[in-house]
Amino acid sequence: MIQARKAGRAVPSAPLEFTISVQSCHVPNRSGALGTARPAFRVSGLKIFRLIAPVLLLLISTHFSAAAAAEEKITAATLKISGYGILGNFQLKRILRTLELSGKRPQYFGPAFIEDSALILGSRVKKDGYLKPEIKIRLELHDGTHMETTADELLDKPLRRSMLATRAEFKIHKGVLYHYQELDFEGLKTMTDKEAKSYFMDTTTLLHPKSARVYTSS
Repeated sequence: MIQARKAGRAVPSAPLEFTISVQSCHVPNRSGALGTARPAFRVSGLKIFRLIAPVLLLLISTHFSAAAAAEEKITAATLKISGYGILGNFQLKRILRTLELSGKRPQYFGPAFIEDSALILGSRVKKDGYLKPEIKIRLELHDGTHMETTADELLDKPLRRSMLATRAEFKIHKGVLYHYQELDFEGLKTMTDKEAKSYFMDTTTLLHPKSARVYTSS
């Protein structure tokens, strides 16, 4: 007969213990004497935990490894800017990732990102003196189809709100650079000619290329 009972009084700080008493049947031996019962033995709860701990750790590590593998399979959407020079393309792309994406790399680009990016790029290009740029936008949608539009068209025909793009390419055609050929002032009394020019162009450099004499509408 096998009986199980708790040994002693439960103490919070002590490991949980169980006592399993195993008693053998009293069967006469050859000499006629009765057999003796087997001694009771104890199994500590701490020992049981040590036995199952490796299994638990293996299950936990497998779970996190599977979750990490699932995250790695997610491909970030591609953003490309061209037509503004190597350095200019890099700077404009960094501006969009900082202002619109907050440094994140989403799986899809939504319509709000595309429309806002077109406005930001157009404003930046005009600030550099190209007052009539053309920005062509090519999108690759999540269903594999393609779509083309321009920054000007988006002002009258916004993108549908359910659109999701896995790739967005902005191709900039700068157009004509508007700049000052000469800038003269008459009747200045409170400031010098150089100080007045500093409000319209860069006067800190010795040479004044067109890029330092850009004209903006603002």
